[in-house]
Amino acid sequence: MKTKVDYSFKDNSGRIVLITIQFNNTKLSLCNIYAPNNLAEQVQFIQDLNCFLMDKSELTTLILGGDWNCTLSKIDKSGGAKWKPTNSRNMLLIMMEMFDLIDIQRKRHPNLKKFSYCSKSLGVKSRIDYFLIASGLKAHVKKSDILPSIAPDHSTILLVLSCPEPTPRGPGFWKFNNALLQNTEYKEMVRERYPLLREKHNNISDKQLFWEVMKMEIRSATISFSKERSKLTNTREKEIKRLLEELDTVICNSNNLQGIEKELKNYDNLKKELEEIYDHRGRAAMFRSKCRWVEQGERPTKYFFN
Repeated sequence: MKTKVDYSFKDNSGRIVLITIQFNNTKLSLCNIYAPNNLAEQVQFIQDLNCFLMDKSELTTLILGGDWNCTLSKIDKSGGAKWKPTNSRNMLLIMMEMFDLIDIQRKRHPNLKKFSYCSKSLGVKSRIDYFLIASGLKAHVKKSDILPSIAPDHSTILLVLSCPEPTPRGPGFWKFNNALLQNTEYKEMVRERYPLLREKHNNISDKQLFWEVMKMEIRSATISFSKERSKLTNTREKEIKRLLEELDTVICNSNNLQGIEKELKNYDNLKKELEEIYDHRGRAAMFRSKCRWVEQGERPTKYFFN
């Protein structure tokens, strides 16, 4: 699948970011927003967004999402002051009708009480983060959900679209991550394996060849170790997300947050553990990115040989 960026833009305040990509002769506009908290500012924001989308986006293939700081219906709020429609909410509904946009989460789950924001201090839960998509894209939506995240008070909103053509996986890339040198299990594995490998290849008299073979063996063992470690981490990540979803259901359906302090504490601890997994994965991604730059980014090109 060939993909290229056709257009990108952000407003001066940074509350609206848009990118239009082109793939398989189709243009898709992706717009991320962050609406103000102030009700008066929200009205102006919706007006500005309205003009912005008409001028700069592909309305028939638009995906618009983010933190709206605004609920669309009574089912989207629990606790705090009694829900009532606001001017910004009404303007947003008008914009949705005008651009033929749908709230895909509510469309797919009309009666589900699931919230994207929770304030323990205020005792308020609400769904203020959501995707609005062009109605023509509804048939391509495979999944829409609200999932636990590592953010203090907001959840992740998920939207999965089907792709008309499978995307081939790129080539694998491996480099030794020296963070493994801080891993006790890895160091113990190398200490145990090294004498066995020396015994296995003691018939090699050439020292240079022996060294290369030993490096190859350690490399293979390191890859296997890393894969197994990654598999365990992924399994734990799935388990944490499952537990968070179960706790999130309990929290969302509780009318008294003070009465579920144990669940809330467990929820926070699991989020911290998930954050540690994400941090480790992010550091690993940065390491691989640096390796690619060293190996590929500074290679001489034809320009230097002309």
